Amino acid sequence: MKRTVAALIILVAPFGASAAAFYGSLTIDGQLPGREVPIELVCANTVIASETVDPRGSYRFTNLAPRGDCVVRVQGATAPVVLYPNPTRFDYALTHLSGRPVLKQR
Repeated sequence: MKRTVAALIILVAPFGASAAAFYGSLTIDGQLPGREVPIELVCANTVIASETVDPRGSYRFTNLAPRGDCVVRVQGATAPVVLYPNPTRFDYALTHLSGRPVLKQR
C-alpha cells in the first residue's frame, strides 16, 4: 500500500505543478489607471478568465491551464499572450488612436 501511494504522488505531482500564471502592469494613455479596469484572457474566442487591474495598474491571472497562444482584452482592444507553465510577466500599454483603443505589449 505504501508503494502505491508513493507512486501516485510521483505521478500526480508534475501535473499539479503545471498550472500557468501570468501577471504584469497596464498603463492607459501613459498613465496608471487610477481606477479598477476589467481585463480578460481569451483563448480560441472564449473568455477563460477575467480579472481586474488595480488602480496602480497591476493584474494577475493564476491557476490557468497552459494553452499556448491567447489574447488579453482590455476595453475592446487585444494583444497576444502565450501561456507558459511558469509564471511570466507581461506589461501592456493601452492607448487611443483616432478614438479607438489599441493594446500593445511594452
